[in-house]
Amino acid sequence: MRVFVGCSTSSVVPIKYRDLACEVATMLTHNGHKLVFGGTQSGMMGKCYMTFKYEEAKTKAVLDISEVAVLDDVDVDASKVSPSTFQKRENIYISSELILILPGEVGTLAELFSIMDEKIKKHGEIPIVLFNYDNFYTPLIKFLKDMERDGFINESHLQAFDVVSDVKSLEMYINRLEKKES
Repeated sequence: MRVFVGCSTSSVVPIKYRDLACEVATMLTHNGHKLVFGGTQSGMMGKCYMTFKYEEAKTKAVLDISEVAVLDDVDVDASKVSPSTFQKRENIYISSELILILPGEVGTLAELFSIMDEKIKKHGEIPIVLFNYDNFYTPLIKFLKDMERDGFINESHLQAFDVVSDVKSLEMYINRLEKKES
């Protein structure tokens, strides 16, 4: 399965988050999955990429034109360069069979919301998983529920993604998806 992993690229996030990226990436590689990612080698994303490379698993970088120099620093099996961040997110969606959102910054949230919006409007089938490690996304989930309660969004927005909070739950989630596809 081609799994997009969206997460922080900051090198100053606490080590527990970088360790999480390695643990998730190790589980994904051991189960034969391929990485779709934003192409950078820093922060959690860098840890995820390096784990895939160490495990000799397949990787695909999806970048916008302003990030193309990153390709000089990474060894990927495939890449897709888009003219804008808007089209980059579309290419992430098209390139992936599962969207996995680990803790991240504004870019990660932008990816989450644009992909959610695409899924809702196009009645897409690509699963989106919000990894709520150490309750990182609990305030966001509460905010979305408050938005629904107040009529700003509807239930489909909350149903556009699933939530897991540990690697074992993620692995079981992916196994269930694969059984459905068989």
